[in-house]
Amino acid sequence: MEYTLLVNGFKNTIDFNVDEVEQVHRSILSSLSTLYRTKKRRIICLYAAPPGTGKSTSAALWEILSREDSDLADVQALSIDGFHYPNHYLSSHTFIRDGEEKILKSFKGAPETYNVEVLNRCIQQLAAGDEVSWPEYDRNIHDPVPNAIQVTAPIVVIEGNWVLHKDGAWANLRSYADYAVYHDAEENILKKRLIDRKIRGGVSKKEAESHYLRSDCRNIKWVRENHLEGDVVILWNNDLKRWCLDS
Repeated sequence: MEYTLLVNGFKNTIDFNVDEVEQVHRSILSSLSTLYRTKKRRIICLYAAPPGTGKSTSAALWEILSREDSDLADVQALSIDGFHYPNHYLSSHTFIRDGEEKILKSFKGAPETYNVEVLNRCIQQLAAGDEVSWPEYDRNIHDPVPNAIQVTAPIVVIEGNWVLHKDGAWANLRSYADYAVYHDAEENILKKRLIDRKIRGGVSKKEAESHYLRSDCRNIKWVRENHLEGDVVILWNNDLKRWCLDS
């Protein structure tokens, strides 16, 4: 079952397993649509996962599935990457990591590199039913673009590594959400996908592997060890040919 999806600003044609689409993705969308019909207001879903799981791809698929099925309410997927601090900020600010002062830009993607206070305000406004403009992360300039997306759908899926993070201001996000999804996969799957992604972005294999060890693998560990529980859990196994859905 092939779908052409816009993921992180790039079009990709992906062949999904039919059973996966029906039993995982449509099942979640059915639950969200039931919530919308019951509560008669905008529904907010938080979708968290370690880097490399394919959460952005799944969220993009949910948009398409919701619009081709009249029994489902429309979904709009929103990444939190637009809430990254801009590069000039990351290059000029530090934080403490492993007892040492580090430049934020070297750890881009860690929780500290996001403006979570502004993210909280935007999600609070969404929950109140207000009109909200959402920032977008431009992967050509590698910086956020403010007010790039107008939020219009009755169901909003907010996806990112840290949206179910249990510490600090991140934990507040759960109080605004009606539903939460946690998604994980075996580490060998994540490692390969993250290194391949960096190489496709133009860096060498050595640089990609170094970034994985310095940043990605730590973020995977932090997400796994510090996330709030989801209403439903998706787990990928082996080479994504096997999956399960727990609730």
